Amino acid sequence: MKRFLPIVILMAFFVIVSLSVKAQNNQIVTNGDTTNTVKFSGTTCTYDWINNNPAIGLAASGSGNIPSFTAINTGSSPVTATISAIPFNGEFAYIANNGDNTVSVINTVNNLIVADLTGFSLPYGVVVSPDNSKVYITNIGAGGFISVLSTANNTLLFKIPVEQQVTGIAISPDGSRLYASENVGAIAVINTTTNAVIATIAADDPLGLVVSPEGVRLYETNPNSGNLTILNTATDDIIATIPVGTYPTDVTLSHDGSIAYVAVENSNYIAVVNTASDAIVSKILVGIAPFGVVLNNAGTFLYVTNSNSGTVSVINTTNNTVVNNINVGTQPQGISITPDDSQLYVTNSKSNNVSVISTASNTVTATLPVGAYPLSLGSFITQNINCNSGPVTFTITVNPSSQPAIASSGTINASNTVYGTASSPSTFTVSGNNLTAGILVTPPAGFEVSTNGINFSNTITVGSAGAVSSATVYIRLAATTPVNNYSGNVVLSSSNATNVNINIPNSVVTPAALNITANTVHKKYGTTLTDGSGSTAFTSTGLQNNETIGSITISYGVGSQAKAAVGTYSSSVTASLASGGSFNSNNYSITYTRGDIIIDPVPLTIIANNQTKTYGAVNPELTISYTGFVNNDNVSALMPQPIISTTATTASPVGKYPITVSGAGSQDYDITYMSGILTIVPANIELVIPNTFTPNGDGINDTWVINYIEYYPNATVNIFNRYGEKILTSIGYGVPWDGTYKGVNVPAGTYYYIIDTKSGNKPLSGWVAVIR
Repeated sequence: MKRFLPIVILMAFFVIVSLSVKAQNNQIVTNGDTTNTVKFSGTTCTYDWINNNPAIGLAASGSGNIPSFTAINTGSSPVTATISAIPFNGEFAYIANNGDNTVSVINTVNNLIVADLTGFSLPYGVVVSPDNSKVYITNIGAGGFISVLSTANNTLLFKIPVEQQVTGIAISPDGSRLYASENVGAIAVINTTTNAVIATIAADDPLGLVVSPEGVRLYETNPNSGNLTILNTATDDIIATIPVGTYPTDVTLSHDGSIAYVAVENSNYIAVVNTASDAIVSKILVGIAPFGVVLNNAGTFLYVTNSNSGTVSVINTTNNTVVNNINVGTQPQGISITPDDSQLYVTNSKSNNVSVISTASNTVTATLPVGAYPLSLGSFITQNINCNSGPVTFTITVNPSSQPAIASSGTINASNTVYGTASSPSTFTVSGNNLTAGILVTPPAGFEVSTNGINFSNTITVGSAGAVSSATVYIRLAATTPVNNYSGNVVLSSSNATNVNINIPNSVVTPAALNITANTVHKKYGTTLTDGSGSTAFTSTGLQNNETIGSITISYGVGSQAKAAVGTYSSSVTASLASGGSFNSNNYSITYTRGDIIIDPVPLTIIANNQTKTYGAVNPELTISYTGFVNNDNVSALMPQPIISTTATTASPVGKYPITVSGAGSQDYDITYMSGILTIVPANIELVIPNTFTPNGDGINDTWVINYIEYYPNATVNIFNRYGEKILTSIGYGVPWDGTYKGVNVPAGTYYYIIDTKSGNKPLSGWVAVIR
């Protein structure tokens, strides 16, 4: 429950208990000084405090220890503030920030972050000892160790080294044993009295851990195998291995230990396991990628973080139904509940904050920024920590200071340079007295400053509050300063001090040399190159400050035409008008260098056409086909012309003879030759034409085979049904008819054919019967 005391009631309480007020050390400081941090007595307590004079630089009220602050008194006499504080009991949430190696401590009474602890290495899991005196935090970095914190003062007590990186963590109900999941596939067992590892239990990639209420069973999730494994804590033996789904992460138990609730991330459900029978009795669908689970202390509601849905599911455990889904931050993971069941704390790893949920309304009541990638797998909230300390009061007195003053000496010389190169630095000195802060040195645009002549920046601060002795400041034109003339004043400033200006004489940045070379262009004979902008076909030298050029305009000269012959055309590619990218042409003196055009020959295929003749006949005229001519070229573009020949003669017997082509020449074409075939067929051989066939698929006489038709490669075969409809046309009859038309079997019956052998003889006609 949140607790806020009105100021009037709080002040009245101070009056009542004034006799028991403990004295805190009073402080006396000077305007501009930094006060000491105030740490209240009673280190297990949190304090609400009131400041009766906020003018000293401290807020009017707050909670927790008071960090150091810069005291303020711009007047001429001392100013005193009285701070009064009342302690109260508290609960604390420990948030392991895996991304920045810190732990944030949140007071759950007022949702204030009371500490940001360092010294961790990828902190992951958190568990609080049963007596609330210690917090154990696993670290998966630096080889793996467990950090042990004192809840009394949020300080690191010591580190427990383990053999490997550790993630999940649990503690026995009596606090005597600590169990930590190791990435190598083991569970480290630690004696919390000696803080030493006393056993290592082999396990299959353990993650979430929980110990049964009587302390005799250890439950572990195994994401890789998809199991929930149950171990005997006395013997370290496996009692049961229960397959629960794909990638289980966290596990919690009902308060009597009879039910285990397992978040199964990749299956998007909660597996409900009866621990008496070690069997799954229910699967409760929740959001996407459930990760963390926590049961309220009454045992009536189970809360589940859904990391990929950005929600928390609320499950009624009496009937295992989801009664609410609460939107939280991005990728919620860890979840824990306060002892009175009133608030849930959810770590949102991708939005770097913690969502506070009221369990009464199931709404987010606060969002608390913490460190990077908060996780806190486990039980990370302490029970009530009793506070036995009394109220505290003390004073802070702030004395006035002398008037702050700034001084300088030396002059600044003109700085000249080429764009991309910082100029040689000039120097001057600064000093100051009675300052409430360091001296801010701000140069005009284009310049940068440094305290050591090595590390330069846009501004620097010299010294701090108090007196600043003579300090050297270096100033120069920056390498990134654009081409132009630069002058102006360096301004020296500090709180409550009068500014001092130092003049800079006119300084010049001149253009840098930049060469842009058009790339050599390769093209095929017959293609045309077209001028245009937006080209990236170039190289450059001389760009500064990692700048880039987006594109140039390209124009093409001799060699860009389609008719241009194969060869190299030097300096025919002209670059101009560089633009785009991150460079500014005003900062450069640009020289453009031309590139070449290289024209390569195009492929040309010369094909000897196939021919046929009958035995004893004179060879037919041999002919040639061409593939690949461009520019409307033809055979006349070849010199010499191709030569075609065959080994067949008038007396050559029946058979196939090569027709070869060769001898063509052209600089514009890359020539490939393809030979043909001259087929010599018997003279006037008669066809044998069957008048029946049986296309029934039995492999016998299934097609209409015409014997010797292969000797008439140009023959045409046409088949008609009785209505005169043509159902087959074939030239050469390379594939015998199978009794189908358009892929469908024709009906049994008589069909008619006309066969023209193209040998000068009269076409043949007749009928053929299809028998099925």
